[in-house]
Amino acid sequence: MPKAIYEGIYREIRSRIINGTYAFQEMLPTEAELTAEFGCTRNTVRRALGMLADGMFVQPIHGKGVRVIWLKGETDMLGALEEVESFGEFAKRNNAVASTDVKSFEHLVCTCLLYTSPSPRDGLLSRMPSSA
Repeated sequence: MPKAIYEGIYREIRSRIINGTYAFQEMLPTEAELTAEFGCTRNTVRRALGMLADGMFVQPIHGKGVRVIWLKGETDMLGALEEVESFGEFAKRNNAVASTDVKSFEHLVCTCLLYTSPSPRDGLLSRMPSSA
């Protein structure tokens, strides 16, 4: 369930775009029409339209309205990460507590110089080359 009204409006309009109710290059209903349809303020509709623009679904055109720019087929990955959740969110949803248990710990002592290598293995420590 949406946390805010604008999120519900965003999801509804996005759904209409994806299922073809609002076709590619078609203009969306005016802000006034959307405000009347969803029974909310103009700012709420603008916020939802802003989210749609950020998601590359629509393009606001000053003085003309909002045009659909999402084209099915070019965005087949839509939603691929939309439902991704963290381990903590997964645990909370399943009434569990996320925790970490350290099973072993080893203290290492290095007696040589180390540096971070600027190679494809970026982030790995390497032994400093000896200067001969």
